[in-house]
Amino acid sequence: MISYKDRTFCASEVDDHNCSREFTKQDAIDAEKWWGSKDFPVAWAKFCKEDKEDSEND
Repeated sequence: MISYKDRTFCASEVDDHNCSREFTKQDAIDAEKWWGSKDFPVAWAKFCKEDKEDSEND
């Protein structure tokens, strides 16, 4: 399957991504330009450890 930059980005819901795989606003802009629309393919996985308290409050 094809995906933006041929890599997997972090889907963890944290304030500070320490995994260097954060999908930034600039990535979204670049991916849209690359794909030609806003439904660009992106591979996601959770790389950062999420705080249990944050998860329980969702």
